[in-house]
Amino acid sequence: MILDARALRNVLTLAEHGNFRRAAAALHLSQPALSRSISGLESKLGVPLFDRGGRGIVPTAFGRVLVDRGRRVLEGIDDLHREITLLQGLESGELSVGAGLYPAEISVGTAIGRLSARYPGLRISLRAAAWREVADAARAGQVDIAVVELSALQDEPRLRLDPLPGHPALVVCRPGHPLLSEKSLSPEKVFRYPFAGPRLPPRVAAPMSAVVAHMKTDGNGGDLVPPLHVESIALAKRIVEAGNAIAALPRALVATELRNRSLAALKWRPPWLKTGYGFVYRKDRSLSPAAQAFIDEVRAVESSITRRNRGE
Repeated sequence: MILDARALRNVLTLAEHGNFRRAAAALHLSQPALSRSISGLESKLGVPLFDRGGRGIVPTAFGRVLVDRGRRVLEGIDDLHREITLLQGLESGELSVGAGLYPAEISVGTAIGRLSARYPGLRISLRAAAWREVADAARAGQVDIAVVELSALQDEPRLRLDPLPGHPALVVCRPGHPLLSEKSLSPEKVFRYPFAGPRLPPRVAAPMSAVVAHMKTDGNGGDLVPPLHVESIALAKRIVEAGNAIAALPRALVATELRNRSLAALKWRPPWLKTGYGFVYRKDRSLSPAAQAFIDEVRAVESSITRRNRGE
């Protein structure tokens, strides 16, 4: 038999007060309503729960068992409600996020900082890695949600993809680089110099290989692997600052260096050189309130970056 938690609470309150009038007042019920509740439960169970005599309302042996066990049951129900309420309110719980290197630096880190400030009890783990590694983690359900390159995941039936705005990349070099004095730039001129940075997805590799013959792609996945391959945005920038290498990085990731003049941007800006990431998560898993709040924060950061890129 399934016991109604409300009826169980009525039993415990009546046992505590030993009087229908006082118990009804504590429960904010009328006395007849409490009496009907107790009688109905006794009828369902087929046993008397209280002796109604001169000593007042006293639990029977059956009633004492119900009171003893019922108290623990109600405590468990209260704890369960609290956990659900806390999770819904994002005051507790956990969130596992995966992010490719570009979105991790552009918006995900800032979004997690803001989310943590709003909900300090929320535990968040961030897996920032090469885009293929993060894509694999999303496929396997090893993260609750990922922000990663979408182009190679379009045909994944188990994944839901939600694109974010693309950010154009700038080709950057150190100040005083020979390319800055060139009157006209072509891909062949630009990529005579070593190219530094993370591997790039096939959607970028294909047009780059088409205009620069010596650019090689990975035979397995079709990624472009730069001659100075480093899976770190910060290290790529340091390499470029120290020598004649170049890098293609979204404006948001080099804005500080451009202002400080530790990096300079070339005027050659091909339209296909831009980000293409978005949210990825399994279709068979519902998004938690924490994941939805994370999405909202990322979108807010991305919107501000898009406005800055447009000069608004």
